[in-house]
Amino acid sequence: MIENTETPNTQIEVWFPDGECVLYKDATELTNNIANGNIKKSYRARLLHGSPAQPNADGGADEQGENMDINWSSVGKLAAQIPEIQVMFTPKWSYALGGVGWGILVGIIIKALDTTITLFIIDPQAGMLWLFTVACIFASGRFGFYPIVVYFVVTIMVGMPFANFFVTAIVVALVGALFGAPAGLFVGAVVGHFKAKQIAKHVNIDDEGLRPYMLGMLLPFAFLVISLPLYIFWLTPKIMEWLA
Repeated sequence: MIENTETPNTQIEVWFPDGECVLYKDATELTNNIANGNIKKSYRARLLHGSPAQPNADGGADEQGENMDINWSSVGKLAAQIPEIQVMFTPKWSYALGGVGWGILVGIIIKALDTTITLFIIDPQAGMLWLFTVACIFASGRFGFYPIVVYFVVTIMVGMPFANFFVTAIVVALVGALFGAPAGLFVGAVVGHFKAKQIAKHVNIDDEGLRPYMLGMLLPFAFLVISLPLYIFWLTPKIMEWLA
């Protein structure tokens, strides 16, 4: 057996058709070999959570190891447990799902900037207090509850004791995620469509059918086309009236 690592943590062992076993230290290394066409999804593989298997007299691998999973599967089945490998066989849907997180992050950032500009237009003091609220939220991750106490003390000192912008922050996160998730899903599906063509040159990818196009493109696009104009041209003016 050829070892590519000395780390006894989670590793991936692949058994090649010629009887050679190769131990990969992480999914990235294995993914690179799959992308190069060196490893097929039908090859036997397993996850190791302890000491790696040792070569036996026949040149194969023993079925024993310290605290390890001895159940052999295939690279294709193992991919379902490891997203980095799964993307090589179902690239369209994998990229679509991967875009959701980025979409939520970008959506929240855009909504936070929009809220900041809106509050500064209505009341500069409210805008400054909003920025202070955001700073307290980030600081609470490091200093616990103390930044929250400081926030309420400051609101009383500036004469705005009922300006609870923490609720505003929750709304910003929800709205950003609501529109960012489908947008990220759509963009990810588009990227996955083109990535699949590149990966298919070296890898026997799965037939993903219409799911990436229906759930990853059509439905998110329809949702954004209907809901986004309603939010921008109807709900946002209503909110401005309420705040004014």
